[in-house]
Amino acid sequence: MSDSGTAVDIGRWIRAAAASGTRRQREVTQIILHAIAATPSLREALCLKGGALMGLVYGSARLSADIDFSITDRRRPDKSVEQDYREILDPALRHAATECGYTDTVLRVQGVKGHPENRFPDAEFPGVKIRIGYAVAGSRQHERLLEGRASAVIELDISFNEAIGEIQVLRISEKNTLLAYSLIDMIAEKYRALLQQKDRNRYRRQDIYDLDILIRDPDLDDAARKQVLETLMRKCESRIPAPDSGAMDDPEIRQRAQADWNTLEIEVRDLPGFGECFERVRAFYGKLPWGG
Repeated sequence: MSDSGTAVDIGRWIRAAAASGTRRQREVTQIILHAIAATPSLREALCLKGGALMGLVYGSARLSADIDFSITDRRRPDKSVEQDYREILDPALRHAATECGYTDTVLRVQGVKGHPENRFPDAEFPGVKIRIGYAVAGSRQHERLLEGRASAVIELDISFNEAIGEIQVLRISEKNTLLAYSLIDMIAEKYRALLQQKDRNRYRRQDIYDLDILIRDPDLDDAARKQVLETLMRKCESRIPAPDSGAMDDPEIRQRAQADWNTLEIEVRDLPGFGECFERVRAFYGKLPWGG
C-alpha cells in the first residue's frame, strides 16, 4: 500500500457528469468522501469500493447513487452504530461542505439501519446503511432535511467482516486520503458477486460492465492473475462453495447478469453489447491459474 497514494481528480469526475444531469449528486459525493477522509476514525476504518471507486479511478461511465465501503478489519458492529455514526458524520459533513466550496449545501444523516434487520448485528456478514440527505440552505427541502424527511438522499452501504486483500490509498485533495480496494480486490469482489447471484437471487449486470473495464488493465500480468484467484477464493469462503475454472460457464450466471443489461443505456453512452462483454469476462476468468 503506497503512502503517497494515487491522485484522484474529483473535479474532472464531477464535470464529466454535466451532460447526464448528475453533477449535483457527484458534488454531494465529493463532500461525503472529504468528510470521511478528514475524520481519522472513519478514514482508517472505511475502504471504498463499488461504483464510486469505478468512476473515480477506473473511468467508468456508470452512475451510482450509493457509496459502498467495507470495514478494514474484522470488527463486528454493535447496536450503538446509529448514535455513533450520527455524532461523527453530521459535524464532519458541515465542515466538508465548506472546505469543498459548497457553502449553500447542507447535509445531514437521515437514518442509520443495520442489516439484515432480523439478525443484526449477529449475522455472519452484517452491514449498515446510512442515509445522508442534502438540500440547498434556506430552501423548503432544507426544512424537510432538518425534519429527517429529505427528498434527495445518498446512501452509504458499509459491509462488515469482508475479506480484503490489498488496499490502495487515494489522494482526493492536497491533505486528505481515502483507503480503497485495490484493482485485484475489485476484480475478485465482482467475480464473487457474479458467482453468488444464484444463492442470493440477485441480478448483477453492473459487474459484467465493470469487470470488462477492470480486466483491461495493463498491470494484470501472471503474478497479478494469481493474486486475483487467491483473493477470489478467500472472498468466497463462508459464502459459496469454492468455485472452479468452469463456474462462469453456468448458463444461469449468464442469464442473471444479462437480465437488466439494457437498463445501463440510461447511464452509459454507447453501451457495448452484453455478449462481447460477457465473453471477455468469462475468458479472463477461465485463464486464471487454476492449475496452480
